[in-house]
Parts: sequence; C-alpha cells; structure tokens
Amino acid sequence: MEVSALSFGASSLGGVFHSIKEQEAIDKATEALDNYRKTSLATAKEDAFEKAMVAFAKKSRLFASKDRQLLVDNLGKRLAFQKGSGVYAFNFHPTASQEGSFIPVPEAGTYKVVMSTDDFCFGGMGRIYHQQYDSVEENGALGIR
Repeated sequence: MEVSALSFGASSLGGVFHSIKEQEAIDKATEALDNYRKTSLATAKEDAFEKAMVAFAKKSRLFASKDRQLLVDNLGKRLAFQKGSGVYAFNFHPTASQEGSFIPVPEAGTYKVVMSTDDFCFGGMGRIYHQQYDSVEENGALGIR
C-alpha cells in the first residue's frame, strides 16, 4: 500500500517492533507533522485536523496502548486497526470514497465516529456521520457499516 511520507514509521510509534515511551512517541508525531507543514502546501483545514489529531492522541493516551490490525486492503487502499478501546479506519485512496464500506471491529457493540477528515471543518464533504453504529455480522465477520 502506498501512503504518504508522513505515515512512514508509524509502526514504530505504535510499539509494533519494540516498546516505546509515550511522551517520546507524541513528540515524534508532533515533529513529523511540523516537518510536513514546513515542506508542503497544507491548507488551514488540514492543519486544523493535524492539531486535533495530536490533541486526541494525547488526551486518549493513544501511544500508551498496544494495537491490533483489523483490515489491510491494498486494492482499496484502506487500513483499520484497534488501539486501546478505539478502532481507527483510514482511506488512503486519492479519489474513491469508502462511505458505507464494511469495517471489521474486535467485538460486538456500538461504535461512534469521533473525528474524520471528511468533516466539513477539516475541508471534507461531510459524508461520514457522527452517529452511533451497531456492529453487524456479515459473512462470518463482525464489523460496522
């Protein structure tokens, strides 16, 4: 799967290959985003999303928990994983919206969208609704749509 240079090294920050210090991971993620801002034409809305993402990571202690891979879809350029009690889904496709696609989840329950690059405030089209999604079983797999 091809992703941006910003994504390079995220496995190390997630403790996949070795243990990490939470503050060090936060500092490295912040540094990577700062470097991205300096070398790109990032819009104010992209910048707002990055700041919100780092604030969320700090508040939820994201880097202090282990992760579990839920989906790697090279053809559709989608990725989903569990970290702590959250499920994180990413669409790296430059033109295809993944609205309504099946996202695997680790256990039955109700899930809620917390933040999305598709939110209007981040320059998106507003296709991802911030509502509750109940897990469903499809073809023997548990997930949400």
